[in-house]
Amino acid sequence: ELEKMEEELSQYTEEEYGKVFVEETDKFKKAIFKDLFTDIKIKDVKEDGDKVKVTVTGKEKDYSEIDFDSNELNITEHYDEISKVAQEEGENAALIKVFDEIAPTLYQTMTDTYKKAPTKKLTSTVTLEKKDDKWIITGLDE
Repeated sequence: ELEKMEEELSQYTEEEYGKVFVEETDKFKKAIFKDLFTDIKIKDVKEDGDKVKVTVTGKEKDYSEIDFDSNELNITEHYDEISKVAQEEGENAALIKVFDEIAPTLYQTMTDTYKKAPTKKLTSTVTLEKKDDKWIITGLDE
């Protein structure tokens, strides 16, 4: 689910959505990924040459039941300003103006909603491989 969310959010570009929307998207991603896992403990480590399997336990946010309602978004108070931008700079500039206006409220509401998500138990095995003197995560089994 997180990979799907990351893929969807990564599609937003400054050219289409504007700098403010892209910055708010990045802040949102960091906020929800920061709180995704808690109480993580290493339970087992198995070495096999340049590979290591680490079993961890803890809690993770369960975003599967999140019901996000975006009814709070209202741009009608900015209609005249957006219309003026459309006339003077074109439709794309007006769309970017709309995204600039809604992004902070949209993402703050979403962040607040995701922070309230329940947690569930996590047991996972992470596979690490040594490459160029660094350990890289190459697998994740739940």
